[in-house]
Amino acid sequence: MFTLRHCQARTLSSDLLLSQINSCTHEDELFDLVGRNKARLSEKHVGIDLNMLWQLQKKRPLLLRTSDYIRNHSQFLTLCILAENKVEHMEDEAVVDTLYSILR
Repeated sequence: MFTLRHCQARTLSSDLLLSQINSCTHEDELFDLVGRNKARLSEKHVGIDLNMLWQLQKKRPLLLRTSDYIRNHSQFLTLCILAENKVEHMEDEAVVDTLYSILR
């Protein structure tokens, strides 16, 4: 019974985390979520976080993009490490998308 409740609570909190990730409008919001929730981030969250960072950059004109700021941010490094640690749980397409997001 406890395990079922624990799994349900984790699923609900994970879905809430996914909603929070998807509602971010700035890189710092994403990095704040990563910092507060790194132990709870699944491989899906990590991939979506990295893709969201790229989507936020694409919205800006080329001269206003902050690629260096993102690459040098400690939470970006955290996301990269999490991606590396969770790669075995990712689908092939998710691995490609994640690597592509990191390279951008």
